[in-house]
Amino acid sequence: MSANTDGPARAFHADGEGDPRRIGPTRAGSSDNTVSPLRKRPGGSGSNDASTPPTLTLMPIADLDECPQIWLSEGLLALGTLAVLCGPKGAGKSTLATALAAALTGNRIRLPGRKTRVRGKVLWFTREEDPRAQLKKRLKVNGADMKAVMIPGHDDQGAPTWMPSLPRDWPHLDRLIREHGVKLLVMDTLTSFVAAGCDLNDEQAARRVLEPGAALAAGTGCLILLIRHPKKGTEGDQLDDVLGSVGIGAVARTVLAVRKLDDPPGRRVVLVVASNLHPQAKPRTFDIKDDLGAGKLIWRGEIDPDDRRLTAEEVHAGRQLQTVTAVEFLERALSKGPRDSRELKNLAFKQGLSDDALWRAAKKLGVKIKQIGLRDEHRSTWARS
Repeated sequence: MSANTDGPARAFHADGEGDPRRIGPTRAGSSDNTVSPLRKRPGGSGSNDASTPPTLTLMPIADLDECPQIWLSEGLLALGTLAVLCGPKGAGKSTLATALAAALTGNRIRLPGRKTRVRGKVLWFTREEDPRAQLKKRLKVNGADMKAVMIPGHDDQGAPTWMPSLPRDWPHLDRLIREHGVKLLVMDTLTSFVAAGCDLNDEQAARRVLEPGAALAAGTGCLILLIRHPKKGTEGDQLDDVLGSVGIGAVARTVLAVRKLDDPPGRRVVLVVASNLHPQAKPRTFDIKDDLGAGKLIWRGEIDPDDRRLTAEEVHAGRQLQTVTAVEFLERALSKGPRDSRELKNLAFKQGLSDDALWRAAKKLGVKIKQIGLRDEHRSTWARS
């Protein structure tokens, strides 16, 4: 038994649960005798009440094929992940997404940090603009293969015939991605595709919306890019807005921020606010040049993460998300009792958490540290208070 990005992924239902043996969405009224090994089944050997343990198949991790990280832009965005792109209006988020689409579909377009040549189709959903106007122009001037970028069909009045509602329609997006070989799914903006009543500022609601998408990305090898704007009426770089929900930051493998720099005028920067992928890229700058009435992206180079042009707010936002994620990590890791500090730090590192974030989380949770042994045998354990 092996796992790779080309194999079938679990199906995802509207409630966010998935049956690992089913491929594709469950249709209303269809009969389904397939039962997940961990799902309750009345009576019989599949019952998982207190007296009968559930049927569970185990396998050695050695039998899994290694799945190398395929970077669309090294340290910035990787295929098979779910990423969030945030920033104020006019910062260049849609133009950056257009450049990613051009790099995946065009023959001559290169992204900084890209070492592996991967081609695939792009699926683009937007409620922010008319695709017949700016989106089509931007794709053309940035060098995209216009036949490889797909949008929903439109009626005679120019309105899309279908738009996804999340989390209900993740199964349908799964089918479209597999059928058409989609490597980049863009949703602009995230909030306009979330079902009514789902509050992304609520952690559990955000997880119900996004976790099926993250698993879909991993199962199909598609990069899912969710564009998120600040709340209307806010000013400046509201990175805290995208971090308003613990769920968004915890589920997304990468959170990117885009904004304008003051020096030189008009220069933009995209930086990794938070990521559990390695290595992480330095902030990358770009310009947007007007070309036939549309924005064409021109990459300019990297800048130092401590560059004076990067605001304290951006630094704080990255620290905030790291701390929130580290708190969740420690709550899980220490839920069954004390753990060796070196073991904890190694596990945290594998999840992209820094030592500083781990210490901030430990302080926030009131973790008790116990010193054991002397000199060469000295070690410490961490435990919840």
